[in-house]
Amino acid sequence: MHPTSPTPKTIALTTLAMIAFAANALLCRMALGEGMIDAGPATGADWLTAILS
Repeated sequence: MHPTSPTPKTIALTTLAMIAFAANALLCRMALGEGMIDAGPATGADWLTAILS
């Protein structure tokens, strides 16, 4: 394997992160669409989780 080739673990973790990001976006759209949360708190929650991760 070439030294700069991604490992299977890196590919799996990257895929998992992309799926989680997409799921978060869908959940946020559902919450905003149904009026369960305003855009400001939703953005704040996104920032907070980004900072903590």
